[in-house]
Amino acid sequence: MSSAAASPGPWITAVAVVLAAAALTFAPSLSGGFVWDDQLLIVANERVRDLAALPQVFGRSFWDVSIASADLRGGSYYRPLIAAAFAVEFQLFGLRAWGYHAVNVALHLACTLLVARWLFARLRADAPDAPPPVAAAALGAALFAMHPSRVESVAWISGSTDLWATLFSLAALGAWQRVRGLHGVVGTTLATLAAALCKESALVLPVLLAIERGRRPWRDLAGPSAAVAAVVAARLFLLGPVFHGEGEGLPGAAARVLSSVGHLVRLVLVPWPPTVMPAFVRFEASGPVAYDAWSVALGALFLTGAAALLLGSLRRPSLRPWARDLSILLVALAPAVNLAPLRLQTLVAPRFLYLPLLGVCALLARALSRVPPSQARAVTMACGAGLLLCASLVVRHTAAFASSADLWAWEVAINPDNHFALKALAIARTRERRPIEALQLSIRAFEAAGRTHARQARVDRALDVASRVSDLTPEADQETLVAVRSFLEAFAPSGRGPAVLSTRAVRLRLPLDEADRDGRIRHAWRIPYAIALARTLRYQESEAVLRAILRDQRRDALAWRNLLLVTACQERWSDALSACAPALRANPSDATARHLCDAIARAEALSRATPAEPLDALVHRSRLLLSIGARELVRRMVEPAAAQHPERADLALLLVRADLADGVLDRARARLDAQRARGSTPELEALGHELDRRSSP
Repeated sequence: MSSAAASPGPWITAVAVVLAAAALTFAPSLSGGFVWDDQLLIVANERVRDLAALPQVFGRSFWDVSIASADLRGGSYYRPLIAAAFAVEFQLFGLRAWGYHAVNVALHLACTLLVARWLFARLRADAPDAPPPVAAAALGAALFAMHPSRVESVAWISGSTDLWATLFSLAALGAWQRVRGLHGVVGTTLATLAAALCKESALVLPVLLAIERGRRPWRDLAGPSAAVAAVVAARLFLLGPVFHGEGEGLPGAAARVLSSVGHLVRLVLVPWPPTVMPAFVRFEASGPVAYDAWSVALGALFLTGAAALLLGSLRRPSLRPWARDLSILLVALAPAVNLAPLRLQTLVAPRFLYLPLLGVCALLARALSRVPPSQARAVTMACGAGLLLCASLVVRHTAAFASSADLWAWEVAINPDNHFALKALAIARTRERRPIEALQLSIRAFEAAGRTHARQARVDRALDVASRVSDLTPEADQETLVAVRSFLEAFAPSGRGPAVLSTRAVRLRLPLDEADRDGRIRHAWRIPYAIALARTLRYQESEAVLRAILRDQRRDALAWRNLLLVTACQERWSDALSACAPALRANPSDATARHLCDAIARAEALSRATPAEPLDALVHRSRLLLSIGARELVRRMVEPAAAQHPERADLALLLVRADLADGVLDRARARLDAQRARGSTPELEALGHELDRRSSP
């Protein structure tokens, strides 16, 4: 299947059609928002806001951002060029998501163009006397552009790691292919260095270059190999060992790799249903990861067939071009098949195929170049139909990246036992101010983690449930808040027995052992526990927990925000005010902390003018505390005095305001009516109107 045309016109037209089709297919992604990791890497990341700090990206982990410690997630990732790209994009687009999506689409089109050139040049070099392989190379590039596995990399802003790494990898392959001599080696080396600084999967690039070596001397590989070695050395020096923890033993490792290969092969051949978590990790009841038997079998079958082809090519020269294409696929797949456990929520992901699909496209293009002219029309039509189907799947899946809520609702619909997606959807519902639904989703996530025997996830989801119960509970309901605090106390290293949460809305029982309490849970439970202590008025204990957290993690924004609150609730206004600067440095976009700091600054100034008369002083202090949200504390302070001095309307009004702020509307109305019976005032009537407004559906 080849074109007889010798002029460049048909080739330019074919490539233009492929690029236009890819652009139209991914155009809907331009209306998408910031989803998933975009929130941490861009929206809440102070480091992307200052170009002066750009050189610092080469000295830290990819996940070392303003509100996520590199010690807590992804600490082994070293991707300085991606962090730099986000910083530059932020200067151009700010928080306008369409700009980042436009960059992703442009990168994808650039990769598609380089793939088309690479395929065309390879096929032409293998058969220089044959007609130019226009259709074969174009259809191979079209598969690269519109395969459904592309969606996660293109429609998700954080997926640009694959786009940048592949762009530089293709640039290296192109320079290696077309430019001889020193200039070619230098160009290939620089592109290899850039690719390796974008994503770890590009570290296999020297091997891909060796496969494509042709007649080049082996010494030309020294530059690209040195570039990769330099990146690996820098990463080890800056971030330490790559992998931690115990392995699964040889049988478990073999099953892990074969299952990974099987899932990726399935994604190439049958990319349905479209999902970012096609191999969500489940566990056996006894603890080990449960690998799907079909995926292990398919992985073994694929690798056996690949080995047969590679061995056959040693004896049959006609198989060697096919073996070279297959080798491209196998080598590019190697970083994605869990040779060392990646320890993600999903064994593999569609984005893992962004570069490896190059090998599949090479095999397809080679097969199409061998199609007889008499069958070319029928084969082209079949390929066109397949590409249309791919494009429809891409458009359908791209719609899920419109927002975090859309993405995780899609994932939950595909797999109701995906406790990670249920938790993420709960977070999205919280941002949409739908707290009851968020709590229900958190409970479902806890139950799903139990069904999949994900012990650590079940602990995390239980903590989520406790935190949401606490957030939904007014401070007037101290019984429920004490139950949450008691539940969290069971997670302490000194705790014993199961953690039990029993309230009117939720009943949870979670067995815990010493291994649980000494693991990651040891840190995860402390923030919710500190909040529970504060909400049950145990401020000094809460402060001690928060300061212990900050000794370990100086940039924990949530710990700083709560430290502001507990010190202010103890009326240590100067101490609270001094904590504002580090709190806002930890997360400059934290509007809640900024509002709290403003309230503390006003309260600190007003606290210097406390009246001498005791009741007046009580009213003054209570107003200051109410301004920072200390509702139950104000009630505890004011209720005895209000009972002794019913004639003081200002005391009654403070209690009404506390109940109103706490959402205890029935109690607020009862207090308001009781005070009205003693006489009405304009302030009372204003509170009555506010209460009526809050009570209306």
